[in-house]
Order: sequence, then C-alpha cells, then structure tokens
Amino acid sequence: RSARLAAACAGAGVVAAGLIGPVIAAGAWANMVQTMERLTHHDMLSGNACNLWWIVGYVLRAYYSIGGMGVWGAFTAQTKILQISRVVDIGYPNPRPIGAALAMLAMGWSLWTARRGRDVWLLAALAAFLVHAYSTLSAQVHENHLYAAVPLLAMASAGRPRLTPVYLAVSAIVALNLNLFYGISEDLGYAIPRSLLVIDVTVILAVLNCAALVWHAVLLRRECATVRLNEPALVVSPSVTRC
Repeated sequence: RSARLAAACAGAGVVAAGLIGPVIAAGAWANMVQTMERLTHHDMLSGNACNLWWIVGYVLRAYYSIGGMGVWGAFTAQTKILQISRVVDIGYPNPRPIGAALAMLAMGWSLWTARRGRDVWLLAALAAFLVHAYSTLSAQVHENHLYAAVPLLAMASAGRPRLTPVYLAVSAIVALNLNLFYGISEDLGYAIPRSLLVIDVTVILAVLNCAALVWHAVLLRRECATVRLNEPALVVSPSVTRC
C-alpha cells in the first residue's frame, strides 16, 4: 500500500511538472500565480455557468424583486450574474467556501469510489467527474469550464459504453450553455431565446446539469463496482495502437 501511494505521488509530480514546467520555462510563473490568486477575489456567484449557483442567484434575485415586479414578473425575468459581495451584504453566508466544500466532498467521494480502477476508460470517467463536480458545485465557475469533461467522457465511453448517455448529455449541456449566452458566436448570434419556456432557459439548464451530475455519479459508481480487486491493468495491443 505504501509503495502504491508513493507511485501515485510520483505520477502526480511528473504530471504537474509536465503542466507547469513550460509555464516556468517561458517566464510566466508569476503571472500564473497571480491568475490563480485572483480566483479568491472573483466577485461573481456564477460567471454565466448553468450550475448550482446560477440557480441560487436566480432564486435570490427573484425573491428580492417580488416587491417591485410581483411574483410572476420576478420569477420569469431573465436572470443575470449576482455578485458574491451582494449575497453577503444581504445577510447570507459567503458562497465561495460553501461551493469549495461541496466540490471537494464530491471529488473526494469519486476518488475513493474509483480507487481500484486501473483501466484508462475508468480513469477518464473519474477525471470527467472531477471536472463536472467542480463546474457544477463550485462558485465563480465560468460557462466554458465544463467543456473539459467532454473529451474525457468521449474517451471513457469508448471503453465503457454505459457512459455514452451521460457523455451525450454533458456535451449537450455545454453546447446549450454557450449558445444561450453567445449564440453560435458573439458575432453571428443565433442564440436560442432564453424566454422560450417562460422561466429563463438557463435556469432550467442549470437544474438539468445538477441532475446530470447525480446521474454521472450513479453511472461512475456502477462502473467502479465492476472492477475486481486484483484485476490487471489494461494492456493495449500493438495492432490497436497502429489503428
């Protein structure tokens, strides 16, 4: 067990060096640190990401608008980014540490659930869930952050077909999230009207995304349950590599 832990730490170190090494070599280490540090000051509950906190922002904004707009007007109005500082000002706890705790709990659960997984397909599914959990549960997330889960789920579903439905669902969520705010592109437009379903469609998509995360967790757990304790790692034959 100690040897496996040491190997995992060594692997993590190699990956980290591969990711950060070029940044350091280019002389941009200070810029990278400054960028990461700014996350602690980013004053938005959700940066147009259809996730849990987009729903929270919608509910809070609608609730405090009832007096001037009425119930119907408040809950059918198009929602927009709500500042974290505003949430704190009206007496609610800071969403930033709450979102971080929720994301870390979901990530910790997935890592423990997939701890015996050794094939590349299951590891890709785990990585996709980590991205999905962060993008859905953490505050300050932007609309493009969930995209990283799409190629990982494509890889996972190639070897574990039962993950294909959640791969298609997450792909659709990412595409709709971008389209609803920017259309095909910021220059071309062609965005789906957000008032199409009475309630802002971005809020409905956020609810569906939260449901998709739960579904993703269920499928990941089922796939992990198929792993035998002493199952050997996947070996890709040369013929498959050539293909």
